[in-house]
Amino acid sequence: SADVGRLSGVAKAARVSVRRFGGALELFSTVAVRYRERSGSPLAFFYEAEVRAARLGIRRALWRIAVATYVAELVRELGREREANADLYRATVWAFDQCATGGARADLLVAAELRALDAAGLAPVVDACVGCGVVDVVGFDPTRAGAVCEACETPAVHRLAPGSVRSLAAIQAGDAAGVLARAAYRPVTNAV
Repeated sequence: SADVGRLSGVAKAARVSVRRFGGALELFSTVAVRYRERSGSPLAFFYEAEVRAARLGIRRALWRIAVATYVAELVRELGREREANADLYRATVWAFDQCATGGARADLLVAAELRALDAAGLAPVVDACVGCGVVDVVGFDPTRAGAVCEACETPAVHRLAPGSVRSLAAIQAGDAAGVLARAAYRPVTNAV
């Protein structure tokens, strides 16, 4: 959640209690959960939940489920237990909403990754060369976690099209929705 962070817990008898949970514990849903701390246990006790956003559109296609599951796993790894991170929460909600209503495409995966990494304080440098600071970059160097110019290029660099570099910088600057709207990519249909 935006206020609590990642919270692990137990929802005792959730499968049989339609009144208390009513499908609220489905993957990719935004829910309001009532819980209490359990003394001596790292797990909270969830005793009631209400669906705020079900995102049923994700279930329409396997590739949507695959993309949303990837985002959930990424957030699970980047978010810390009981450490609030409103930016990571917003990035997750945004990615799930995109999967449910738009096309889950390769560019959506990149946008979700960049937003999540940025929220976790681990964003790569994409708007200038990590070696010298020049803004005319030609590729990405995973060993230095950032973009590089032609002069700083090494064999480890993955060359990128100029439009890709601009898109990455725009996503990191907060215009992920604009980048996705301008993208002319076909939807990912064989993602697993």
